[in-house]
Amino acid sequence: MENTTKLSKWAAIQFLYGPLAGSTFQISKPVTVIGQDPGSNDIVVPDLSILRQHARLSWNNGQWYIEKVYQTSVITVNQRDIERAILKDNDVVGLGSAGIFFRFLTPAGAPNTLRPSTDLKYTETTRYLCAAAHLDANFRNYVIKHVVEEEHKAIGESFGVDAVSVARHCLAARRREMFRDIALLLILLILIISRSFALLIPCIILAWAVVFIELWNAHYRVIANQLTKTKFNPDAINFRLDPNLEQKIRDTANAQNANLVVYSGFTPFVGAGISIGGWSFALNVQKGKQEMDSMLEPLPFQVGEMYSYLINALTKHDVVGLSVMDRLYVDGREIRDDQRFLPHPLARPNHQVDPSLIKTFIENPPQSIRHYKCIQVTSWKGELVLFIFLRFSKMGQSLFVEANYFLLPPVKEQYYKIDSIQPTLSIRKIGELLAQSAVITPVHWLLSPFRLRAAIFRPLQHASEHAAIKRAIGENPSFDYGANSSIRIHASSTSYRQFFQKLDREMYVKIIERQILESIIDFLDKKNIDTTALKEQRATILNNGVIVSGGSVSAENIAVGEQARAGSFNLARTATGALGRTQQEAPKN
Repeated sequence: MENTTKLSKWAAIQFLYGPLAGSTFQISKPVTVIGQDPGSNDIVVPDLSILRQHARLSWNNGQWYIEKVYQTSVITVNQRDIERAILKDNDVVGLGSAGIFFRFLTPAGAPNTLRPSTDLKYTETTRYLCAAAHLDANFRNYVIKHVVEEEHKAIGESFGVDAVSVARHCLAARRREMFRDIALLLILLILIISRSFALLIPCIILAWAVVFIELWNAHYRVIANQLTKTKFNPDAINFRLDPNLEQKIRDTANAQNANLVVYSGFTPFVGAGISIGGWSFALNVQKGKQEMDSMLEPLPFQVGEMYSYLINALTKHDVVGLSVMDRLYVDGREIRDDQRFLPHPLARPNHQVDPSLIKTFIENPPQSIRHYKCIQVTSWKGELVLFIFLRFSKMGQSLFVEANYFLLPPVKEQYYKIDSIQPTLSIRKIGELLAQSAVITPVHWLLSPFRLRAAIFRPLQHASEHAAIKRAIGENPSFDYGANSSIRIHASSTSYRQFFQKLDREMYVKIIERQILESIIDFLDKKNIDTTALKEQRATILNNGVIVSGGSVSAENIAVGEQARAGSFNLARTATGALGRTQQEAPKN
C-alpha cells in the first residue's frame, strides 16, 4: 500500500506580492495566526500595514476560514472586503493596505506527513542563535567551520533554526571583529615604530575606544536594534552571502523536508538532542483473536498500512506544533559507493531520496539502513522540541515495534540575556561598556597581530584542509561522510528554563504515546490479531513514564516493567539519564 493519504485539512499559502513574495507556508494546524509580531504569530509578515495579529486561518466543520483578529484588520478575498470568509482552493487573499497577497492552496492529496507552518527565519530559536553569533566566539567558529566551510560531510539538521540567518550573523560578527583587530594592530604599530613613551597613554586610550566601539556596535547597533523581541529582523544585518553558499546552507542545514539522515558515530538521530528513553515490544501476529468461542484467521497486512492508520489517528487530535515525517538513517561510513545516497565520492551526501525508495525500506528493511517515522512536537516558540522515532518491522510471525524518545532542550542560558538589553543607551550602560572594554582591551590588543595573521592565512589553511580531506576520501573506502552534531545541538543547554516546560514535555509524551498504542491495538484488532497481551502491557508503558524519577542513572539504559511473556510478547522499557539529574528532578532555572 502506498505510504500516502489524503488529509482534507492540509493547506498551503503562497505569497504572491509583498515582503514574503515567493515563500510558501504549509498549514497543518487547526488555527494559524498571521501578523507582524514575531512573538505571537505562526507566520510573520514584516510590513507596517499589517497589525500585530492581523488574520486567523482556522479549520472548522470540514472547511477553512479566514477572519480578522482585530476589527481594524484589512483583509480581502478575491478583491472583496471580508470580516470572515470560507476559503477555497486558489482563492487570492489580500492583507493590509500595502498590496500583500497570497494564494490559498488545497491539493486533492497531500503527502503522508504533517509539517509545521512556522517560517524558520522568525522563530525564537533563530533569534537567540543570531545573537549567539555576536556573544559566543566558540559558537560562531563552529557554525563557520562545520556549516559555511564544510564541503564533503553531511550537515546536521537544526530543527527550528534558520541556518542561513545564523550563518550571516556569524560571518558579519567575524568581519566586524577583524576590522577591530586591524585598528588595534595599526595603533600597536604606531606605538612600536614611534618608540615614544609620550604616545603610550594616547595609544592605550585609542585602543580602549576601538574596543568600546566594537562592543557598542555588537550590543546596541545589532542586538538591541535587530534581535530583541520587539525589533527582530533577521534580514537587517548588513552582510550578504554568496548566492551559491546560501543555497548550499538552505539545502542542507535548513532542509526541513529532508527524508535522509547520514549520521556519524553511535546515535543515528543527529540533531534531535538528548535521549530520554523509549520502549519496544514484539507481538505474534499469526495468533488470531477470540470471538464467539472461536479463533479468527489473522488477515495479512503491510507495515505501510500501519503507518497510514497511525497518521490518520494523529491528525484527528490536532496537537499544536505536531509534524510527522519519514526518515531514512544511514551510517556515513557505508555510503561511499552507493549513489542513492552519495552522487559522487567528493560530493556531499544527499538529504533527499525518492519516496519510492523509502517505501522499499519500510517493507523490506536491511540491517544497516533504518526507516523511522519521526513524530515531532515543537513548543515554547521553538525552544523545546520533542521527538518520537517510531519503527514497525515484520519478521516472520512477529511484529516488532520500537519507540525512541529524544528531547531538544532550550538554548544556553547566556543567550537569553539579549532580552534584558535596553534599546536606548543610558549613561549607566555606557559606563558598563567602558568598564567591560577596559578589562578586555589588553587581551584584544596583544592578540590582534596573531588573529590577523590567522585571517590572512585562513584561505590557505582551508585549502590545505580541503586537500587533506580529498586525499582521505581517495585512500579510505570507509570515509565517514556523516554528521554528528548540528547548530542547534551546539547551542543547547542541558536543562529546562521553566518548570512548565518539563510538564509540557511529559504531557506531549503521554498524549502521543497513548495514541500510538491505541492505534496499534485498533489496527491489529481490525486484522483479527490477538492483542490481549498488548492491552495488558499498555498500562505498563503509559504509567512508567519515560524519565526516571529521583537519583541518577549511570548505566546506558535500564529495563522497566514486565519481561517476556510466553515468547509471544516482550516488553522492554529503557530510560537514560537525560539532561542529567537536573532533568530527573528539577532542571535549573
